Amino acid sequence: MKLKKRRSINLLAILGGDFLSSFPSFGLELLLRSPASVSRIVHNPFLRDNLRAVHLPYSNKGIRLNIADFDKSFRKKSINFMVRTIRAAAVLKNVQRYVIHPVALETWDVKPRGDYVTAVESMIEILERAGHFLHGPLCLENNRVYYGAEDISNRPNRIFCDEPEEWIDFARDIAHPQFALCLDTSHAVTTALLSPVSRRNAVLKKFLSAGDLIKHVHWSGNYPRDSRGRNDSHAAIGVRGTQPLWFHRAVSQLNSSITIEIPRAENVRKSLAYLRRHELI
Repeated sequence: MKLKKRRSINLLAILGGDFLSSFPSFGLELLLRSPASVSRIVHNPFLRDNLRAVHLPYSNKGIRLNIADFDKSFRKKSINFMVRTIRAAAVLKNVQRYVIHPVALETWDVKPRGDYVTAVESMIEILERAGHFLHGPLCLENNRVYYGAEDISNRPNRIFCDEPEEWIDFARDIAHPQFALCLDTSHAVTTALLSPVSRRNAVLKKFLSAGDLIKHVHWSGNYPRDSRGRNDSHAAIGVRGTQPLWFHRAVSQLNSSITIEIPRAENVRKSLAYLRRHELI
């Protein structure tokens, strides 16, 4: 079956050249951990020529970035690190999507760390300072929910935009022509699990309601009906117990590029077989 021409499909670069060489029509997506990461890509022809999407950093030397931080000094360091990475990535001419986590902590280790308004203002600053280095939209990924060890209502670590309403509102509040959304289908399940079973499909539909704001998708399986889904599984698409077919059909109709964000080769093969069998790619 031929791939739909409108759809740009990527695999994770971490799967390795031996596996990826079997899929010459697919692009690649890779996490940039720092501005220095770019020079290593430039000197690797396979990565340089096939990279279509980059995931911008969310930490530096093991410390979470926070563009919403109450500490002005740390907030500025986080913003500057992101701007430097985007500017460095300008040499990667084939990249068409830039995925960014909210990199805005509301709470961490139970401590208040930032606020929504500051997060929006800081993201606008990043776009103003680095937007002209982008070759495609900066796509905000919906964040995963971090569950407390004792009680699912206990959320000692929360990053903004792990709920669909806030994620969508964030994009609308930014209101920048180079800013869009990235739907992570596994993260969406971690959010759905905050709700009773009877409400979880409605949560998934709320994420999908972002519609044309979604310009990129991180596509993988996760378990919306049991506690396995809290772990952000990035399982094979279509495996028993993961999101139902109606959800994947809706994802396939989005006017977006996609990355099959699954780190295990055998699960990538299973996912592609499922998507092709149901004519979703």
